[in-house]
Amino acid sequence: MIRRVAQQPVMMGGIIGWLRRRFAQAPFLVLTASGLAPLPAFQFKAMAFAEHYPLGRYLAATAAGRFPRYALLAALGVVIRLPTWVLIALFIFMLLPSVGTAWKRRSAISRSS
Repeated sequence: MIRRVAQQPVMMGGIIGWLRRRFAQAPFLVLTASGLAPLPAFQFKAMAFAEHYPLGRYLAATAAGRFPRYALLAALGVVIRLPTWVLIALFIFMLLPSVGTAWKRRSAISRSS
């Protein structure tokens, strides 16, 4: 699907065409920088597939971009110690919306049967 969309005429010109040409100049750098930035990187990942960027290089760029972020998070986890009960409470709090959605779906299915 990405390849079909990438071949559309609208994807060759304008700002999208300009971005594709810039990506083609330094794809490894773009993918690595997008992994370092706190911004969503899905558009650059999609562009890598649309431009047929080799999988091995894509994985290496993604790892190079994500490693510093995860290393920093790991270091923060060592420096900032939270009690276990706080982590469990946060996990349960973040799980509640999913449980609520599943409960509503289950109730809707049982009523329709």
